[in-house]
Amino acid sequence: MESYENFIQYLNTKKRICIVGKGMTSQQLNQDSFDLYIGIKHAILLLKQKDILIMNDLEGILGCEKIISELKYVVCPYFPHKERVANRNYTYEFVQKHLNRYKFTGKMVLYNIEKQIVIPKLMNMHSSTSGDVIFNFLNICPSKREMEIQLYGIGTTTQDNPHIL
Repeated sequence: MESYENFIQYLNTKKRICIVGKGMTSQQLNQDSFDLYIGIKHAILLLKQKDILIMNDLEGILGCEKIISELKYVVCPYFPHKERVANRNYTYEFVQKHLNRYKFTGKMVLYNIEKQIVIPKLMNMHSSTSGDVIFNFLNICPSKREMEIQLYGIGTTTQDNPHIL
């Protein structure tokens, strides 16, 4: 497990960042040479380099098995949602076991999105979608003003790119 403080230090070393969600504009993805490639759930499949997978529900990892061994980081809630609802019967350990089955050698970063509880040593955040999770981390990077962030498929439409799963 990687602490969120160490994860922020890692993010802080990056200057050109590509973040891809599953929206329609992800079809216009320009994969120049970025320092960091971040995929929101299944949008990670579109990226030539699989640096960071962001998820907030169990469904966000299912279907990504072919690329799990390429991931450097998986950012996952302590209690992942199941079918868009928090379910305390599932923890990050379910995701961790799934990742290990497919030879994941990267690092997991846990966070908490449950409003009713605070989990010490984790970043506790309010998140409406998995698309906004990464911005909670980037927002506390000391060098955030020097970062160039390109967004594809995030916050532009409610339609999904049909080429993702």
